[in-house]
Amino acid sequence: MKFVKWLETRFADPITAIDMSLSHVVYGTEMGRLVFFEIQQDKETVPLEYLQELIRGISHSNDGRKIFISVGDAEGIIYYADDLTPECSLQLVENGDD
Repeated sequence: MKFVKWLETRFADPITAIDMSLSHVVYGTEMGRLVFFEIQQDKETVPLEYLQELIRGISHSNDGRKIFISVGDAEGIIYYADDLTPECSLQLVENGDD
């Protein structure tokens, strides 16, 4: 399979994280934009236009069913890969007792 696709970005909003599976290319930008590109359908979906922080990391689970998104220093989002719905959002919180 030959995959050729230009990923459209916005001026002054570079891609900071990218990951690929057999069905999706997922990327995030410095301004917190998250984009899913479905390879078979040649379709782009933008579930999050702007987050408060940049997308630091993206990875698919070993079985390809989930997509893990790292946002900024203290937030994570997990998406189901089959329908691109969010499973949950996680936030790191400092322990106030320290």
